[in-house]
Amino acid sequence: MIKHFHITTFSFLLCLLAGCGVKQEEVDRIDKILASLKKDINKVQDTIEEEPDPNALTPESVDAKYDTITGAFTSDIAGVQTSIADLESQLQTLRENLATAMSQLVAKNTELILLSFEGSKLRLCKLRCNSPTIASRCNQKQFPDGVRKLIDLSQAVPEKQTGRTEEPTSFLQTLGHNTREVLEGVNTFLAFTGEVTMGFARIFGKNKVFRPIDFITILYQCSAAALPIVGLISLLSGLTMAFVGAVQLQKFGAEIFVADLVGLAMVREMGALMAAIVMTGRTGASFAAQLGNMRVSEEIDALETLGIRPIDFLVVPRLIALILVMPLLCMYANVIGIIGGYLVGVLMLDMSTHQYITQTFKAMSLNDLFSGEIKSIFFGIVVAASGCFYGIHCGQSSAAVGRAVTRSVVTGITFIIVVDAVFAVI
Repeated sequence: MIKHFHITTFSFLLCLLAGCGVKQEEVDRIDKILASLKKDINKVQDTIEEEPDPNALTPESVDAKYDTITGAFTSDIAGVQTSIADLESQLQTLRENLATAMSQLVAKNTELILLSFEGSKLRLCKLRCNSPTIASRCNQKQFPDGVRKLIDLSQAVPEKQTGRTEEPTSFLQTLGHNTREVLEGVNTFLAFTGEVTMGFARIFGKNKVFRPIDFITILYQCSAAALPIVGLISLLSGLTMAFVGAVQLQKFGAEIFVADLVGLAMVREMGALMAAIVMTGRTGASFAAQLGNMRVSEEIDALETLGIRPIDFLVVPRLIALILVMPLLCMYANVIGIIGGYLVGVLMLDMSTHQYITQTFKAMSLNDLFSGEIKSIFFGIVVAASGCFYGIHCGQSSAAVGRAVTRSVVTGITFIIVVDAVFAVI
């Protein structure tokens, strides 16, 4: 388009010059210049059409370059994956060799496997030692610097040869060891009993031993909070005794004596005994866990540092609370157990309410009631003493707290049965 524009422009100029009276020689000269310029323009146009710009981007060149780059990247990724697979196989082989070598580390004829990094290479040192003293028989130059320092440190102080050997423990040694532990436990318990007695004596002094709010809280936990579980156990006990007695007494036509059986059993034995066992598993274990956690968290040590006696501050209020509460819980258990027997007598044996209550009161006396109440006081002492003793002498770990709770429950139930047997004999 540009070429034709220039040619047309020069032709117009020639015509204009000829019309203006310019000489013929000037017109011919301009015509020659125009012809030469036309040839140059044609030559340049042919060159542009035949030789395009090599740096120009075309869709074909872009696709070719993309294929080249993608192929190179894919080949690099494949090479990396192959290298990783080879490295994993080498590590697996190394692990197997290490496991085999470690299994062969015995007193003699052992193979010591050491790993050390030298630059960027992992070196496996496999040294054969024919003696238990590895450092003296092996070439320490092949060890890493850290291993050599450890060996030198271990050889700085020679092992002391005492010549003592462990001998098997005989039966007499085991018996003596267990006897000594029992005697130490008895001694500790007697010391604990003396401290508690002195704590009771200090109650009547001028200085307050414990805070009233703490005592009220413990009293609530031992009384009102324990009523549901004590009532449930006592009700089931009364139902069970009444049902078992009714099955046997019906054979003789003496169903009326079910009231006597349930009333006497609950008042003399079962009411106090079931309440004490429930309180051992509930309150005694709680005391042991609380005091044990205080021992682990060093709260008891903090009280001693402040000049406060832990026995006076922690044990005495719990002991007083159970001594006051157990007779009331025993009486509550007696009533609930008699109600359980009443349900069986009225619903199963067709007894009237008046008949059952009258027969129950005829069977019982004040001595029977007082015997159960007195036993409940000693049961409360046993429950509180076992829980507080094992809790305050607990170890310094959570496992020790668990053992203290278990021992408090087992010891409490055992001594409750012992105390009940003593009262039965007396």
